[in-house]
Amino acid sequence: MKSESESNESMNGTLVTNRSRELKELILMGRLTLRTEIERWPLVAPFRITGYTWEALDVLVVSLEKDGHVGRGEAQGVYYRNDNPASMTGQIESLRTTIEAGISRESLQSMLPPGGARNALDCALWDLEAKLSGRPAWQVAEVGNPRPFVDDVYMRGR
Repeated sequence: MKSESESNESMNGTLVTNRSRELKELILMGRLTLRTEIERWPLVAPFRITGYTWEALDVLVVSLEKDGHVGRGEAQGVYYRNDNPASMTGQIESLRTTIEAGISRESLQSMLPPGGARNALDCALWDLEAKLSGRPAWQVAEVGNPRPFVDDVYMRGR
């Protein structure tokens, strides 16, 4: 007879074990090292929308390190919501002690509101968990095998 931690359940059409969920939580618990940096990413061509033009983007890059592995995530924000790299950095830095003590993707949902700061940190957590487990992020997410995507949309500026 299987123990509760070894029993299988169906989650989003994928069989997973309670043990794998327990491992996910353990991977990100414990001491993490947080780094935030604002980088300027030049664009190949100017991007124009609603009266604004960008030739480069300021981007918040979040890095989380544990056991020699580094997970990275980034966000640019939404200009008309005043969600910018400086404000996102402030949101994350205000939680530095909590983050570095170890957090999960689930606990992050209640720590930060939807927006760039939460996105960058969430992506860094996914990346770190994938690297710590030695599996690609799509396997960690238990979403099934990736398939090729053909995009036939073509945009051209005037």
